[in-house]
Amino acid sequence: MESFQRYWNTVRYLKARQIFYQLRHRLIRRNWNVDVNSTGAVPVFPLRLSSSVASPVSFHGENKFTFLNRTQEFKENIQWNFHDHGKLWTYNLNYFDFLNQPGISQPDALKLITSFCDYHLNARDGREPYPISLRGINWIKFLSTNNISNARFNDVLKADYDYLADHPEYHLLGNHLLENGFSLLIGAYYFHNDKYYQAAKSILIAELDEQILADGAHFELSPMYHQVLLYRLLDCINVVTNNPWKDDDLSMLLVTKAGEMLGWLSAVTFSDGSIPMVNDSIYGIAPTTTELLRYAERLKLNKLESPLRESGYRMIRTTKYELFIDAGQIGPDYIPGHAHSDTFNFILFAKGKPIVIEVGTSTYETGSRRLMERSAKSHNTVVIDNRNQSDVWASFRVGRRAHIISISENDSSISAEHDGYRRIGAIHQRKWTWSDNEIVIEDNVLSERADHDLKAYLHFDPSCRVELTGDVISAPGLRISFDAGTEVELMEYEAANSYNVLEKGKLVELTFRQRLQTKILLT
Repeated sequence: MESFQRYWNTVRYLKARQIFYQLRHRLIRRNWNVDVNSTGAVPVFPLRLSSSVASPVSFHGENKFTFLNRTQEFKENIQWNFHDHGKLWTYNLNYFDFLNQPGISQPDALKLITSFCDYHLNARDGREPYPISLRGINWIKFLSTNNISNARFNDVLKADYDYLADHPEYHLLGNHLLENGFSLLIGAYYFHNDKYYQAAKSILIAELDEQILADGAHFELSPMYHQVLLYRLLDCINVVTNNPWKDDDLSMLLVTKAGEMLGWLSAVTFSDGSIPMVNDSIYGIAPTTTELLRYAERLKLNKLESPLRESGYRMIRTTKYELFIDAGQIGPDYIPGHAHSDTFNFILFAKGKPIVIEVGTSTYETGSRRLMERSAKSHNTVVIDNRNQSDVWASFRVGRRAHIISISENDSSISAEHDGYRRIGAIHQRKWTWSDNEIVIEDNVLSERADHDLKAYLHFDPSCRVELTGDVISAPGLRISFDAGTEVELMEYEAANSYNVLEKGKLVELTFRQRLQTKILLT
């Protein structure tokens, strides 16, 4: 019965379109028997492009690649279906980001493209719509920047774009569908193809309106994916503004949404240039905020100021600290795959240095580590009876989920309640109050029961020297004290600042009764 409820709470939020395309995706076999030498690819001329953002170095020559901190060297031919490091690694291999990394030689790049063309009909993961979308953009950027027109490359590109135009990821929606739209737009300009353009326009008009919230946040509420999608949006603006072809209102929509996304990203970025690693976010995957702002400047785009409202995220800045607060929903109900059970989480920087941080995301592979990183215990919030506020399971599933049921705020405080523990008869209320030198966090558990197991967690950056003296925590630049009677235990945990890399840090577990007050004094 419990398993049925989990599945029901997972699927009942899906959109009708998602369900239809999920069934279609599973029942209809993909037809890849395409002769790429006779696709009718029209002659194209390389696009004119302003300087974009250089990709991270992932190709090291001699068929050696590093993705997600896992290096693989292929002794003979590249195995484009290579799966030993997981599907995400295989996806990265097929994205072809390395074509646009600094210093790659043109002969090496052409050899890599040719290798994929030779393998094209045998590729599996690499011919799914998402990697097709990213590979298409990277090929077009490389071929255009280097003024290369190659009939065979264009035939393979055309075959992939024909498939993508007929198979956008409506079964997934979210960032996947938006990536399909961005890529189809760039492919349309490259081939001057009206079918691709109409498909792209249909997706982008609907999805940019749906997925970009009023405060400029991407609605999946992952700052990393926000950076990735903003990067892709800037590439589209680059293509559209430098290569006049269509004259309609799409370009104005792209520019407006880019300004909103730039404003939100600037508002949540810490002074050291890093982003809050909330939900599925990690460093080293997306272009940095600084790189994106500079790219936008080259495109003569302006960022719009963000009020940080609809996303539920807040950033409090003083001369001594930066406090990032999550008082929002977990994300869109019909696609919460990148969400964590982290309601009322927070991150604290003092004097530009990370102090209280996120555990991070080290893997997408199904298993105990993935479940742990998405759990409430891995975030700086309250856990009741050792349960998650939102039922995160598998790699990208959420069953029953927490909802914000009230929120009030002014210039010096935010107070909110969520119902993630209503099933066990409890409501969690958290209030943050701040001044120049002090942050006070008040937790109240509203319940008729007095026997709940109540714990709160603080995860410290691995670089922090954390000490427990009595019931007072000391860390660089601050002291943290708690209500009398609170049990304070200093423990170890493993933080992830990048995929597949873990580093030991200090964790504080707090055991309390109904009410907990945490005072952070900036010294």
